[in-house]
Amino acid sequence: MITIAPEEVEPIIKEKGKVQIIDIRPYSHYKKSHIPGAISIPRDRFAEFQHHIQTGVPIFIYCQYGMKSDEIALYMEKKFKTNVYVLEGGYEAYEEAF
Repeated sequence: MITIAPEEVEPIIKEKGKVQIIDIRPYSHYKKSHIPGAISIPRDRFAEFQHHIQTGVPIFIYCQYGMKSDEIALYMEKKFKTNVYVLEGGYEAYEEAF
């Protein structure tokens, strides 16, 4: 698991080309606003929707404040054998940066 600052998200996404961005906040939060290109897989329903995760590409994951992503990120690294990036400070920090 790699923690990245909000300012690092945009350049890495553009550099890597193909990545997957996962918003693990409740769907109601995702619906109001989210990082462009992100899909919603709410943390409390993660097991149910994990089949939407792409394998073989770097994954960026975020929650609201950056505190709930770690557990899911560690699980995904083990299960999907890919790099998982966690957004430091969550969506709140991203929104402040942009």
